[in-house]
Amino acid sequence: MGKSRQGPSGPLIIDVPELITPRRKWIESGVTVLLWVSWLYFIAPILTLLCWIFGIKYFYEVFFPGGGLGSLIYLLKSGGITIAVILFIDILWIDYNYYWVFKVLHIKKEYVPHATMQDFAKMLHADPEVVELMNRENRIDVTIKDNRLVIAKSK
Repeated sequence: MGKSRQGPSGPLIIDVPELITPRRKWIESGVTVLLWVSWLYFIAPILTLLCWIFGIKYFYEVFFPGGGLGSLIYLLKSGGITIAVILFIDILWIDYNYYWVFKVLHIKKEYVPHATMQDFAKMLHADPEVVELMNRENRIDVTIKDNRLVIAKSK
């Protein structure tokens, strides 16, 4: 028997994306978006119901065990005390580090000057005038040939 003739007769579209026409891309993308939107449309109410049942019920049970305004005030007081304690510890830690760095170790902040265009040109091994021109442009094309910087102005 001869060889089976089933299978692709040419290259696969996935291997050569240029074979897909723009119209086909739009149709396939549209169908994909339509199916995702319809899936979300049908599944969203179920997800919303589950989140509402478990989320709201759990939230209410944890934060309002006694119910009512008294439970809310208790929650705000205990939460406020917790936040105040955390802030107090943070402030102590910051003050301790400030004291250790600046008073004990005598580390002083040094002024570091900003780099100039001449410094930048020196780093690039380029002419400072070219770097100044490059700085004024909105967009430039930069290539490196023979370890030299070649700058071309974009259109």
